[in-house]
Amino acid sequence: MSIIALFIFLLMTLIFVSADNSEKEMISDSNVSYNTDLIKAFEDRNYAQDLISQDNFIGLQIRDNKTFARIRVVLKDNSRIVIEGSKEQIRDLTNQRLKWFEPITEELIKNLPESEFLEIRLLSEGFSALVSKEGFELLLKNEYIKEIIWSQYKPESINSENAENPLLLTLIITFIFLGVFLIYFLSKRRNKK
Repeated sequence: MSIIALFIFLLMTLIFVSADNSEKEMISDSNVSYNTDLIKAFEDRNYAQDLISQDNFIGLQIRDNKTFARIRVVLKDNSRIVIEGSKEQIRDLTNQRLKWFEPITEELIKNLPESEFLEIRLLSEGFSALVSKEGFELLLKNEYIKEIIWSQYKPESINSENAENPLLLTLIITFIFLGVFLIYFLSKRRNKK
């Protein structure tokens, strides 16, 4: 019984931490999803400097006294290409979808002011770039954009150094206890037979 209570506690903790992070997500008038902390980073130089000073933070740069954020832009998928089937069909459909996105992405990038967008790279469903506040505001108004993702930290492996992240730590502990709970449950079930 205590394992079930512990499992419920961990699940509630995970939901609480996830809800806390989702409060930072907003939707613009053009239905573009974005992280509100990004606006804070553009407007508050001290906040931006604090973030930049972190060892593994890659999400901001200051160039010519202007703050730029590293973002990934995901375009809305109106291709109606459903990727399913055999491996060969999936590969063909994926290529069709990539070809569908390519001209839209290129047209969007072509119309961006160069002074507000740096290091632009094409991606399968959009692009990545360093963007200024003014460029970010332009993207929020664009009807072709689904989401702007702020790439804040370098990807890391799970180790003791990043155990400070409460969501990651909660996920790890939850999966460990889920495993223990499943083993306990399955062993009790076998013993009853």
